[in-house]
Amino acid sequence: MDPRTILQRIPTAERDKPFRFLDRRLIHALAEASTVNPLARERTAPGAFIVLRIVGGDAEAEEWETQFRESAARLRNELTREAQARGIRLRSAADVELRLVRQGELSSPHVESALAGNDVVRTAALRTQLAQEHELILPRRPRVLTIESQPTGAQAYVDNKPVGVTPCRVEDLSPGDHRVTLHRPGCVPYECVQNIAANSPLQIRLEALLESEPEMGLLDLRSCPPGAKVTVGSETRVTPVRWRLPSGAVEARFELPDYAPETVTLTVRPEGAGPTETPLVRLRYDGPDRDEVVGRLVIYEPGSPMPAVNVTAQFFREIDGGETLSEWELPGVAEPRVLGEKSLRRGVVLIGREDARSPLRPDVRLFDPENSVSRGCHAWLWVYADTSTGAAYNTFLIGNNSPAGIRVDGDLVMETRRLSDDSVIELGNFRLRVLKSLPTARVEFDP
Repeated sequence: MDPRTILQRIPTAERDKPFRFLDRRLIHALAEASTVNPLARERTAPGAFIVLRIVGGDAEAEEWETQFRESAARLRNELTREAQARGIRLRSAADVELRLVRQGELSSPHVESALAGNDVVRTAALRTQLAQEHELILPRRPRVLTIESQPTGAQAYVDNKPVGVTPCRVEDLSPGDHRVTLHRPGCVPYECVQNIAANSPLQIRLEALLESEPEMGLLDLRSCPPGAKVTVGSETRVTPVRWRLPSGAVEARFELPDYAPETVTLTVRPEGAGPTETPLVRLRYDGPDRDEVVGRLVIYEPGSPMPAVNVTAQFFREIDGGETLSEWELPGVAEPRVLGEKSLRRGVVLIGREDARSPLRPDVRLFDPENSVSRGCHAWLWVYADTSTGAAYNTFLIGNNSPAGIRVDGDLVMETRRLSDDSVIELGNFRLRVLKSLPTARVEFDP
């Protein structure tokens, strides 16, 4: 057989360019696009390629799309493997993109973007080659996103990854939406979505005008009881929490299960214009058992003798049965001088002095000649139901709002402490006794 006949048969398959030989043609394009850097002593090549294919109709287009979809991963692996075998370093991850072109659409956006960056003569030659051979494999030129800002010097992030300080460039972004974020001290954070389309130009410019940040201030938000969800604007956090916000009036909404929601308007002072705002917002208990008496609070006169703890508990069980304070006597125990007492229900009781700087009004206000309790609410008593055991037991918790601390059963408390069934609290010169109403013993039988 004439060798020329054999050679003529091989190009015939190449001229038809069937899909099954696409991997060979990609490897050939990889080799042609590779270059040698004599200084770095390495051979490099683009990793991403565009396959421009002219199809005759819908049936051929569907066939190519199906075969490409099923073979895309294999083609990428072939490119990576062949580059390693030939000692070629890919300048980007291996990728193959298929663009189908109909007859007579050689000036479509798909073709124009693939040919972008070439001079006029080479573009015309490539367009002619595509028309003649019905296929063209070209390196995909990386799209460059240039990010600029006024003022400059903003840290730029693309899809939450730092890419530099403006002005900066980001290369080879994949088609699709990309979130661009800019942060610069003294400016409001800037955020936008930059779309990279398949036919986007190779050079894309994003210019952001950064707004000056308004005067800022700190706001410490606390709630009684703590652990409430507080929402300012569109952001929600859990108390106690410190917020950095623009100065001026803000609305804060507090929410806690079994408590009525509370919305308050607060003023944020500019930094350096005075002490940080530390508002304390009391939430009103609104559960189904809100009217149930679960304990008692007794305040004794400063310097008055204190009865024994267990004896006092017995005393209150007696007076709950109808006896009055004056009828209570115990042999050998000096009668305590009681300044006042209060029934305890679920919720929060504030104890201390009034403060003109705060809208809160304490439920129990303490005054003595030595002024041992300074202004402000210095303790809060939280009465709630602890359902962690599966039963609605009464739980008492004392919290401290005074930097000097308070004492519970002789121990210094700087933050919070759970109380026993009968606890003594020392606040300034005052002694307070908190007594829990214990549940009555009972037995239940299934009917």
